[in-house]
Amino acid sequence: RVDFRPLLRTTFLALDRWVKDGTLPPPSRYPRIADGSLAPMIILPAPIPGLALAKGPNAKLRIDYGPNFNKGIIGKVLPVALKESYRVLVPKVDADGNELGGIRLPDISVPVATATGWAVRGPDSGGAGELCYLDGSFIPFAKTKAEREATDDPRASLEERYRDGSDYVERVRQAARKAQLADFIEEQRATIG
Repeated sequence: RVDFRPLLRTTFLALDRWVKDGTLPPPSRYPRIADGSLAPMIILPAPIPGLALAKGPNAKLRIDYGPNFNKGIIGKVLPVALKESYRVLVPKVDADGNELGGIRLPDISVPVATATGWAVRGPDSGGAGELCYLDGSFIPFAKTKAEREATDDPRASLEERYRDGSDYVERVRQAARKAQLADFIEEQRATIG
């Protein structure tokens, strides 16, 4: 439910400018070990109602293809999976469960929900707790403080976050302007109503 079309359009235009006249695109923003935006596992301060966490990230096995694999020669026609696996890191999240690294579009920097790029299989679907590939999750915030407290949701409700609709719109406008100044949204896409 996060609308990344303005970002996609802008990156296509940046690619076009780079190819046509050598204008470099904005620097990549992705989660990194160096700045702590990658972590061994998603850790939330408190459980979010409706958000099931995966048992863990899918392991990346280390495979032995033989001693000359680095030269492009597969010496073991049936490669062997080694006991140790690669360390898997995932993007670190904020208190709402939204990723900290990468490009934070207005949908994430001025949130109305927890939006993840992953989803977990439910208990009735078989493979409970396993990751669903190519699916995401969208868990809306409670509308009121009373609704939030009734469900023990640790995330602030909409009424606790935003004074009113115009406050929300102004914050989205500011977030869009910030993204536009960083060259991640074109100017005409940064305006709201």
